[in-house]
Amino acid sequence: MTPVLVDTSCIVALLDRSEERHAHCVDVVPSVEAPLITCEAVIAEACYLLRAMPGAASVVLENVHRGARLPHLSLGEEPSVRPVAG
Repeated sequence: MTPVLVDTSCIVALLDRSEERHAHCVDVVPSVEAPLITCEAVIAEACYLLRAMPGAASVVLENVHRGARLPHLSLGEEPSVRPVAG
């Protein structure tokens, strides 16, 4: 099964109810059956953008520890991923 790449905007929208795409992400992400992957830059950016929300960065990091996969990417390498929603 092709993994799904989760970007910063999705992580932030999942945790911040004031985000325009919050409801959409909350509806779509749990229904994704493929493995979710992200990268260190996305995790760092999400933690930074959520810094004003008490506990949000901890939730992001907890999800990484619980099994969010981090692909090993290098320049010139194309990961095999598909978008969740547009």
